[in-house]
Amino acid sequence: MLQDPPFLYFRTRENGALVYRVEDDARLRRLDFVHVANANIRNGDIKIHGDADLSDAERAEIEAWIATRRDQVAADQSEDARRLSDEIHRTTQWLQSRAGPEDVRALAEPLLLAMQDMRMVLVRKLSELPAPEADDGQTDSTD
Repeated sequence: MLQDPPFLYFRTRENGALVYRVEDDARLRRLDFVHVANANIRNGDIKIHGDADLSDAERAEIEAWIATRRDQVAADQSEDARRLSDEIHRTTQWLQSRAGPEDVRALAEPLLLAMQDMRMVLVRKLSELPAPEADDGQTDSTD
């Protein structure tokens, strides 16, 4: 079940989390959530809520959560981009085979603008990348 309280619970939101200390109220046989901090994954800030005190271990746990969450968000964004390619393929097939004239009229402009925007960003980003090293098929021999 749950680990022994007190421990921290992170209620995630877009830019981080509200951090709660979970405490066991044995008298009422329930868990209490005490808001102790706000964690921001963009800048790494940990803001204490109210007059709460964080132990060194709790601060370290929040810092570890921030690092893990940043990695998770980056992986999610990369996966979203991969899924977008599949969505574009499915949408293209739907437009080709089943979309009615009103669908085409309603979607043409926003889709074309979004695709052009993405194309411009991709072309710019690709132009900023270093050129790949050419493999001319020759091997260096220093005999």
